[in-house]
Amino acid sequence: MIGLALLGLALFGRPPEVSVAPEAPRPGDLLAVRVAVTATAAEARLGRLRYPLVPFEGGFAGFLAVPIEAEGAVTLEVLTPAGRSSLEVPITSRGWARTKLRVAKRFTRKGEVAPKLKARLARERAEIQAVWDPLPSRLRPLGAPAAPTRKPYKTGVYGTRRELNGVLKSRHYGLDLRGAVGDPVKAALPGRVVLSGMRYYAGGTLILDHGGGLFTLYFHLSRRDVKVGDRIRAGQRIGRVGRSGRVTGPHLHLSVGVRARGPNGALLMYVDPEPVLKGVGLL
Repeated sequence: MIGLALLGLALFGRPPEVSVAPEAPRPGDLLAVRVAVTATAAEARLGRLRYPLVPFEGGFAGFLAVPIEAEGAVTLEVLTPAGRSSLEVPITSRGWARTKLRVAKRFTRKGEVAPKLKARLARERAEIQAVWDPLPSRLRPLGAPAAPTRKPYKTGVYGTRRELNGVLKSRHYGLDLRGAVGDPVKAALPGRVVLSGMRYYAGGTLILDHGGGLFTLYFHLSRRDVKVGDRIRAGQRIGRVGRSGRVTGPHLHLSVGVRARGPNGALLMYVDPEPVLKGVGLL
């Protein structure tokens, strides 16, 4: 972790050479950062969020999430013991859709949560928080992404403002792909399974760590064919489409996220999966 000692060194050292891809991302896009520097540590910062970088091909690299509310430009800072760099990254504007869904009332009704459900939700939050807490794992070149389903027909896209049973509840931070129960689900990128379980809202869930702080998440599965610790290749079958959790019908919900550290600790920042499935923002 880069702390105050590094910040003090960075003020007097030589600024590291920084490159980003894509060069003009949209709000919600994945941003790959490379730092050409010989150093012992590196960290990228966007606003109040910090992204530890990892050694990669003679320098450091990692992934960042362009904030979904970003406009005009964002300031990227990179700190290493060798120096500090600041880069203005222009943001390409985009619009957001709105959708209305009907789901079972138990997923939207307000009021006191039953003690048993409250305990379950707290346990699930703790389990997933444990995935984000460690520092980023080793980063390897990821190669070309694979399609996660056989017929990737979109039924829901990233960033959509969602009304559930007539009430505006949230944004949709993933990509919904239509499928029949039992259709194969494949890993979009090579990585390691870091969570497998049945969750109240997400249903059957798998999370893969791809290194450098990058994760893919697969929700509503009817079956999980891999276990925690398994090394997975891109295109490998990892489960089956289902309709578990909070759903309106069978489909795969795919999310892509980047580990960050904010004022209150580690968190996952979700990015748009569609450009990632085309290789945009990958190393």
